[in-house]
Amino acid sequence: MNNDNIRRTCPIGLIFGQQVAKYVKENYIDKLLSLNKRRRYNIALNKLKENYLVDTQELYLLSELKSQIFKYISDNEEQFDNIEVYLDSVSKLFDKDLNSLELDEDMKKVQYMLFYFAYGLGEKV
Repeated sequence: MNNDNIRRTCPIGLIFGQQVAKYVKENYIDKLLSLNKRRRYNIALNKLKENYLVDTQELYLLSELKSQIFKYISDNEEQFDNIEVYLDSVSKLFDKDLNSLELDEDMKKVQYMLFYFAYGLGEKV
């Protein structure tokens, strides 16, 4: 959405809270061997946690997307033991749904990581 009249008040990262963001950072991003990827994903995570604001309608969209992705993960848990397989698969199916939020590619990947780890931590579907 590129409408300046919409009031964006809530950081997108709050859909799961700081605990999930911290878990993603410590258990995946910080363990990446590629310095370039580690840096890019940390920057994207910080944007999602602190700087990227969404409005109520966009939070609703994320909530709906969360339900769809959690169902997708649940239906394919055996395939998704490897997060890279999950990231490739979920990107192909759901990138179009995140386009309205104007996220860059790294922010989309990190958002998918948040969904993945929130699911694994027992977040409610």
